[in-house]
Parts: sequence; C-alpha cells; structure tokens
Amino acid sequence: MARADKTVSKTATLDFLRGAVHVYEAFRNYARRYSARAREAGLVTAAHHCAAIAERPPETFAEALQLIWLVGHVYCTMLAANPTLTFGRLDVLLLPFYRRDLAARRLTRAEAGELISDFYAKNNLILGRGEHQMSGSAETDTGWQRNLTYDAPQYVVLGGYRADGSPATDELTELFLERVDPRYENPVMVLRYTRDLPDNIWRLACARMRDNASFMVYNDENVIPAMHRCGIAAEDAVNYTMHGCNWPDIPGIQREVGNHQAVLPRLLPQCPLQFRR
Repeated sequence: MARADKTVSKTATLDFLRGAVHVYEAFRNYARRYSARAREAGLVTAAHHCAAIAERPPETFAEALQLIWLVGHVYCTMLAANPTLTFGRLDVLLLPFYRRDLAARRLTRAEAGELISDFYAKNNLILGRGEHQMSGSAETDTGWQRNLTYDAPQYVVLGGYRADGSPATDELTELFLERVDPRYENPVMVLRYTRDLPDNIWRLACARMRDNASFMVYNDENVIPAMHRCGIAAEDAVNYTMHGCNWPDIPGIQREVGNHQAVLPRLLPQCPLQFRR
C-alpha cells in the first residue's frame, strides 16, 4: 500500500489493497480465536499451531497444514456458494516443511501421516449431501442456499512434473496416498500421472481407486501440451491444478471469465458428410 499510494492514481486499486489488508487481519483474528478455544478444550498443540500462524508464516509441517486448512475452511463454509476449492499440489507445497521437520527430529513419518488423516477427516465433515440437479429452482431443491458446501468437494493434487522437468512425486506423495480413506467422499484426490511415475506410487493409487476412493488421474503428457497449444506459458502450464467439475487451472494467476459447452447433437448435423462418415 505504501508503494501504491505513491505510484497508483486509481482509487479502486487502493481500495482493493485496503480490503486485502482487512481480509488478512480477519484471518489472523480468526486463528487467534481458534487458538483460545483449542486451549480451553485442552488441545495445547493445536492451540500453539493456530497462535503461531496468526503472527508469522508457518515454520513446520503441522503449522503449514493448519494454515491451509484454516483458509480453506473459512472459504468453503462461510464465503463462497458451491466452493469447489483446490488446495493445490500439497506434496510440492509441504515437502520442504516435511523434510526439515524430519531432519530436526520434530516430526516422524507416522505423526505426519496422522496430521494428513486428520486433514482428510475435516474435509469430509464439511461436504454437504446434495447435487447440482437438486438445487436452486429445481422442483427437488433440498436446500442449496442453506449450505454453502452443499455439493462442493475440495481437491488435493499430487504428483506431476516440476518446472525443471523433474517429477514432483516424492515421499510425501506416497504418504498422502497411503492415508486416503476410501470411505470419505471428500477431499477428491487428483494424481497427475507422468510416464516415469514410480511403480509403487501407481500401485498405491490403483489400490485406492479399486476401493472406490474419490480419485481421479490426469496425464501430464497430455494436459501440459494441450495448455501450451492454448497459449499458456510452459512455466505456468507445468503448475496446473484441478478444481471442482474437473476444470484445469493455473493457480494464482488465472480466473474464469466465461465458458462454452458444445452440444454435439446440434453440431453434428452441420458437419460435412465426409466428416460424419
């Protein structure tokens, strides 16, 4: 805001920045309140994590996951109608915290797994019981407007390539897959497949799909080139994620301004005869 106040003349820009500051302050206050309630309930560790992320960036795996959950929970349950949120590439985002904690003996693999299981359980609790077709003005409307998470799953993206072309699949990818509970409808797991995906990771993913987990696979060998052909820069395309209704997106720099749905029965009669054959 200090820089913009000297260089930007648009009132709307300054208003946006002031609003962003208020949002950050609100999240910090929310984390402080959660910390106080956790301490009252005897959850000392959780209280510490919430208090920490209210005052500074996360420093540990547990704090980072707590921050991700807090932001996601507020967005999904209080702000957005049908908030089909993606938490992003969690095995990429959280790997530095995980490795530092293991090296410093602050965390064990089993403890990290328990934190992931808890994260999955919290997501499953906020998924509403409904469908798009039973909402809004439908005769079978069962309460879309009363529940923001009516049929809005959250996505966790794993695997895929990094910006330097190396695979993102790592020990944290495996741990996230191990902890998937097929009984949960939420979160939806998205595995970005690569031609050099380790066999143990693929077998673990197939086992979860066989058990009917909420699970999808997208092939980086197809998705990334398709994005290139659409004009998306290589360094952006490699970081793609997926969000609700299985839409690819470039996190942090993309927003949807419209969409088009092709109705094939209307298009096919207009095609040349040789094409239809």
